[in-house]
Amino acid sequence: MTGPTTITLGQTLLVDGEPWTVAATRVEGILLRHNDTGAPQMITLGALYQLATLPESEPASAHRPEARNVDVDAELRSVDDEERERIHTLVASLQDVAAHVEHGAPTSAAITAKAAELGVAERTLWTQWQRWRDSGVWGLVDRRKVRISVPPSADPRLVEAITTQASLEAHDSTGTYSRFVRRVRTRLESEHGKDQVPLPRPRTLRRIIAYHTGNTFAHDARRQRNDANSPKRTHHHPSADRPGQIVMFDSNRLDVLAYDPETDTVSSLEVTVALDLCSRSILAWRITPVGATGTDAALMLADILTPEPMRPGWRMRAAYKAARIPWEVGIDVEKRLADMAAKPVIWPETIIVDHGNVFVGTVFLEACARLGISVQPAHLRTPTDKAAMERWFGTLNEDIVNHIAGYKGFGVHRRGAHADDTARWTFDEIDEFISEYIVSVYQNYRHDSLRPTTDPGVTLSPNEKFAIAIAAAGAFPLPTDPDLYFELLPVHWGVIGAAGMKHRNLKYDADAFDGCRRPSDHHHHGNKWPVRIDPRDRSVIYFKRPADGTWAAVPWIFADDVPAPFSDRSLTYLRRVLAARGEDPNDQQAVADILTDLQTRSDAAEMSTAKNARTLTVDRQKARQAARDRAGTSISDPHLQVVPDEPDDPDGWNIDYDNLEPFPTIG
Repeated sequence: MTGPTTITLGQTLLVDGEPWTVAATRVEGILLRHNDTGAPQMITLGALYQLATLPESEPASAHRPEARNVDVDAELRSVDDEERERIHTLVASLQDVAAHVEHGAPTSAAITAKAAELGVAERTLWTQWQRWRDSGVWGLVDRRKVRISVPPSADPRLVEAITTQASLEAHDSTGTYSRFVRRVRTRLESEHGKDQVPLPRPRTLRRIIAYHTGNTFAHDARRQRNDANSPKRTHHHPSADRPGQIVMFDSNRLDVLAYDPETDTVSSLEVTVALDLCSRSILAWRITPVGATGTDAALMLADILTPEPMRPGWRMRAAYKAARIPWEVGIDVEKRLADMAAKPVIWPETIIVDHGNVFVGTVFLEACARLGISVQPAHLRTPTDKAAMERWFGTLNEDIVNHIAGYKGFGVHRRGAHADDTARWTFDEIDEFISEYIVSVYQNYRHDSLRPTTDPGVTLSPNEKFAIAIAAAGAFPLPTDPDLYFELLPVHWGVIGAAGMKHRNLKYDADAFDGCRRPSDHHHHGNKWPVRIDPRDRSVIYFKRPADGTWAAVPWIFADDVPAPFSDRSLTYLRRVLAARGEDPNDQQAVADILTDLQTRSDAAEMSTAKNARTLTVDRQKARQAARDRAGTSISDPHLQVVPDEPDDPDGWNIDYDNLEPFPTIG
């Protein structure tokens, strides 16, 4: 039983489907008598309210208000002053009539007297009384003064077809209204038969479709997808109380083109970011060519755990000591941080990622497991799970990206006619620009979302929030071993023989393998040896010497014959070219020759395409990043050529520059 129903003596109620009559009222409850057996039953008011219903033949009490789905108080406040004054006067008159009520209704004399006083017909006053009694003040409002949108009535089968078709097209290219109507009609005919569900008039059908789809036909495909991904529930944002408790990872395209002067081409970029939810600090970032890999994401874990070095040209406000972070943990650590940038160093506990291949692949997950970090995937196609990260991408675009020459907009419909021609910033310049912005500007910019609980009127910067939170947490994560870079690279298990180790038919050999050209003690891996592979630079692999635990770079046997490092992507492409020529893709020398042709941009027919130029550009950028990662480790750059010692031959290198004979003159 719902609503303010009046229960009177002698009224018939249904309790569990059985008819009972109200026989008497008591302090402890209502006395009921069964209509068929006459058996009495005492029931409390609470149980009666939950279990009893009125028979279908018996109407509800006249005091039940009309069903309505509006906020009455809000609607009464929206009517104009004249209508509100009329209602107040009418309510006062009806209250006078209510003073002469007998048996639930006003007396005829009271109605007649009040109608004469107001100058209205008695029938009108009776109608107003009934509306006031049934619906309260809302029943007296002139509905012409209030416009309430009600959903258009429609066949449930039509509504189901509309909503189903709209959900199927949520991620398609935006179509026309007529196409959608045709597809809905086809769906109805296939499910219910032809002409079994008649469509309403065109104008009514458009109202029905607009109501149930949100009129998505007027939106572009991007907004249509965003609307479809918007959760139909309360947004439960994750929260963190200490640095590193929750770290968010995500990748996003940069809406700017980078220019490569060597190949005279432009390329798109991608930024991968790690954000600490507690302090909103950017812990690590990587600017890469479009198509970031699991290796890029895995190596960002090392970036989070190690300090960011100061770069030439950065101002002192970017230095670590400018962040005023409470590091008092030892002289050695302070010395390591002396020349570092003001970027927090933490140990992540939980990482929230989306379902991109970069983060759900084996390389990234194994790297997190290696460090004991929990990985929590966000809900599928629910960007609100990483709202802080999405907002940061917007901030980066507003503050930096759209001011860079070569900005192309976030969609084709916003791209300029000559975006490619305006690009003049190189990859490294954009990388340096964004890195300096993060360390010097963003980390010191005060956010509205960062407020101390003790003083909500104060806003903090990410560095200030991190300093407060790390002091409250009482834990100081120390910078890790710089050789962690090698530990996070993908592992390959192979046999070390007399000629070295082979991986993807490339042979690698160096003195570091001496003493290990035999089966290893890793029985669960077939007695093979583990090496680390950097897909960005396939000209070298990394081997951890079992004797002393140090790392060594083992080069490809033809690494000295090629001008620059090359990536996995180039290796796959080169094998295709060799196969198209009819040559052996496993021929080491042939791979070296064609790679040299590619890197020197020879006049060979297969090397003169725009695709080759882009491949060369991407390779160069990946190799630079690999070299930058390697620079902070214990291994020197394996691509640097060592200058030989001077020979003992006096006619060779030992030249007396102080007593050189002058060249003879001609004529």
